[in-house]
Amino acid sequence: MSSEATSPVEAEGGGQTTFVGYSTFLLWIPTIALIIIGGLLLLAAPLPGACFIAIGAVFLVILRNARRIGERALVLDDEGLEYTALGMGAQYHIPRGEITGAHAGGTSGVWVQLRAPRSRFRVPPRDPRRNRDRGSLFLPDTLNISAKELVRLIQAYLPDADDGTEA
Repeated sequence: MSSEATSPVEAEGGGQTTFVGYSTFLLWIPTIALIIIGGLLLLAAPLPGACFIAIGAVFLVILRNARRIGERALVLDDEGLEYTALGMGAQYHIPRGEITGAHAGGTSGVWVQLRAPRSRFRVPPRDPRRNRDRGSLFLPDTLNISAKELVRLIQAYLPDADDGTEA
């Protein structure tokens, strides 16, 4: 069976490390369609055909990045959260104590609230360039996990998370 049919979340050992990959199955269909349509249009109308092929090539690069990232697109462990963005490959390493919360982002994805601006957690770190960087990171719905499950996992990793026992 393909790796997409397996469970999207894998936990390891006592440290409870969670790995999540990207779900790219639905991206292959439009990518192949764009390239085929572009190839057919290339014969009749070269400029529109070349545009379709160029857009398909961009999607191919994104799919190649997703394959390279593999099951390590999002890693949650005792140290914190590591995330590799699909499009440009930006990487973030957020220590566990810097995450203040998580909630579903409306129709798709998850917003992770941070104590400091997101750019400080980028690998390599950057100083915030704009005042709009208010300390949140968006995790898209292209991750191979539901938003509800992802919020639950992130909240379980919060430093002040309740482990179910009462003092």
